[in-house]
Amino acid sequence: MPKASRLLSWGTDRSAILRFKTGDPYLSQNGKIYLAASPLNKTYTDFYNHALFVPVMYRIAASGKRIERQPYYSLDQSVISIRIDTLLREVPVRLIGAQEIIPAQHRIPDRLVLDVPRLTMLPGYYYAIQQQDTLDLLAFNLNKEESLLDQTSVEEIKLWTASMPNVSMFEGSSPETFSNEIKERYLGTPLWKLAIILALLFVLMEIVLIRFMK
Repeated sequence: MPKASRLLSWGTDRSAILRFKTGDPYLSQNGKIYLAASPLNKTYTDFYNHALFVPVMYRIAASGKRIERQPYYSLDQSVISIRIDTLLREVPVRLIGAQEIIPAQHRIPDRLVLDVPRLTMLPGYYYAIQQQDTLDLLAFNLNKEESLLDQTSVEEIKLWTASMPNVSMFEGSSPETFSNEIKERYLGTPLWKLAIILALLFVLMEIVLIRFMK
């Protein structure tokens, strides 16, 4: 296990990430801040050079990165919000992608609320930009109802096409029967096999006649 000399003490912490043998916390989390009982240098600890250092730092980084927004927004949503750190109040945020939009916007403590024009906005990726700074990347897509895969029944199709003489319907329980029906309707019955058999038969008859009849 790593060794360390404690310089700071903040009492009992049952949720500490790392502890001394005495049970006192060495590395603890307080909100979004991680506190160590000593500096990470060789004078006070060898933790920075220990095998545990990388997995602990990786876990800290992974726990600090949480996805707080949707993977994409529907064009039916008129209001969305993005997380921000700093924002110039007098400069509006623009959405730049398939088109450039300056939506109505207002700020709450750590988020920016955008009122997007859902009836005129095109689907795609949009960068939220203020001056030269990119605040976020947003994706907008059509409503999921546009991609419903409900199938229309044969009876409904027959009703729709009843008054359309130029529309033909093919019904088949398998790809083979469907293919055979198309061949019979458009290509007719193939007779080439029968023609070859008859040709061979006639050749045989001719050979027999020539050989046995004068």
